[in-house]
Amino acid sequence: MHDLSSSRPLAIIGLVLTSLFWAGNIFVSKILVGVIPPFTLNLFRWLIALAVLVPFAVPVLRQALPVIKQSWFKLSIYAFLSVTVYNAFLYNAAYTTDGINIAVINTVIPLLTFIMAWVFFGDSPSRRQMIGFVFGISGVLLLISKGNMSVLQQLAFSDGDIWMLSASFSWAAYTAYLVRKPQGIPPIVFLFVTIILGIFFALPFAAWEAYQGEGDMDFTRTVIFSLTYVGIFPSVCSYLFFNHGVSVLGSQTASLCAYLIPVFTAIIGILFLKEEIHWFHIASQLLVFIGFYLALMKRNIR
Repeated sequence: MHDLSSSRPLAIIGLVLTSLFWAGNIFVSKILVGVIPPFTLNLFRWLIALAVLVPFAVPVLRQALPVIKQSWFKLSIYAFLSVTVYNAFLYNAAYTTDGINIAVINTVIPLLTFIMAWVFFGDSPSRRQMIGFVFGISGVLLLISKGNMSVLQQLAFSDGDIWMLSASFSWAAYTAYLVRKPQGIPPIVFLFVTIILGIFFALPFAAWEAYQGEGDMDFTRTVIFSLTYVGIFPSVCSYLFFNHGVSVLGSQTASLCAYLIPVFTAIIGILFLKEEIHWFHIASQLLVFIGFYLALMKRNIR
């Protein structure tokens, strides 16, 4: 990288790990289809994340209370968009549509983030960011199509795709707005508070599922392991890493890590599902990482 400050490499590594953990989240959500209903899965995920954060966030919570009280409405927006809506809608999509459709729709997040940051906050993307965007989406489409673009014309869309598109809008809004988060709140406290608020908003959805008779679960070893994973890595770790990435690199650049998710999903499939490696796997990954690199270069050409 060119002229990187000490925090930029950490932010970049964090975004890569974020994408890896989120790819695992999609993988786990497919495993849990029919085992845990989506809104209930989302609630359990964040209850686990909250429990993990308690010993780290509570000791430093008091010093941030004045800012939290002043910014409760803004924090509620962050919580609703990210903790409540995005994840619950993504799990609904995983229950009702194919993984390839989720990957296709997920690629609109950087574009939506670019547009929202530009229209609402005047943060116009640089030329190099746009080139990185083109490389990234080209790599994802190559991966999804398996080197045959006619495959994209044969995709069938369902109600689940509407869930995923709604989730993408929610996450893009969260990302674009994140650069305006209140100052004076430590990152771990910011996440802790947004999780508490997000759980408050998520409770009615989980209660509705229970009322519909969809809340019965069998806590097998696989279920416990899966819940532990989604409660720690895609929740606590990824959110801390992503929020830091946005604060250091900006919302538009950080949003491009979404293009790494299908790449890591393919790698997980190769490693754990014994899928074969083809030329388009390697080519698509090169395109995505080139796009990510271009967008991350500090001196952007306007």
